[in-house]
Amino acid sequence: MDILSDELPEEILPLLDWFEENYIGSVHRNRRRNARFPPNLWNVHERVLNKKDRTNNYAEASNRRLNVQMGVTNPTLWAFISCLRKI
Repeated sequence: MDILSDELPEEILPLLDWFEENYIGSVHRNRRRNARFPPNLWNVHERVLNKKDRTNNYAEASNRRLNVQMGVTNPTLWAFISCLRKI
């Protein structure tokens, strides 16, 4: 992160700080804090090595299909249940 921050333009540094705090963990008193979203949650390196899906596109496709079936993007609970019964 230090090398990257030295190479980036000044206006990008707030984005780098945000990324470090949320996805890697920021350094405080020479100790790295836990990230809000640790790498084991978002890193797909192991999934690639194991030839598994790298994205959640299948979930997005299912959500889109369900929205099309329902005709709305924010259904009521009962409309959602009724649509699931039809499907």
